[in-house]
Amino acid sequence: MRYIDYINRGFERCELNDTVQYNETGYKGYYLVKKLTKKVTVEVGDSELDNPVLYIEQKEGEFISFPLTPELVMNWFEKK
Repeated sequence: MRYIDYINRGFERCELNDTVQYNETGYKGYYLVKKLTKKVTVEVGDSELDNPVLYIEQKEGEFISFPLTPELVMNWFEKK
């Protein structure tokens, strides 16, 4: 999927303040997130737009994750 495909499906961009990455590449990076519930999100990193991940918070700060396919994400959040 492309960046714009996620944005068009309601994902929000979150900037990373990664000084190590910035010092190495001159780029701080970002990730895209779509909150489904208080404890469930779908996220994708800027360098892995074809590898979205479903995160479920089990306890405060403890998550389990499941890889998703871009096709699944496109279908779940299809524009109507």
